[in-house]
Amino acid sequence: MVTTLLIVHGLVAVALLGAITHQALASWASAAARPGSFFGRFRTVPAASFANAVIVLYIATALLG
Repeated sequence: MVTTLLIVHGLVAVALLGAITHQALASWASAAARPGSFFGRFRTVPAASFANAVIVLYIATALLG
């Protein structure tokens, strides 16, 4: 049971790291980026969805830790 919780905690922590990285890339991307470019697609995602994902993943990581 403890091993399973540790693995799930690690997976959620990696997902949290990915969500924070995506949020940072979206905030650093230029507003003048082409709409079809890699960074342009980051800019089209609403910031609230990044924030909600980070909050949910942070709470899940804290509860599993």
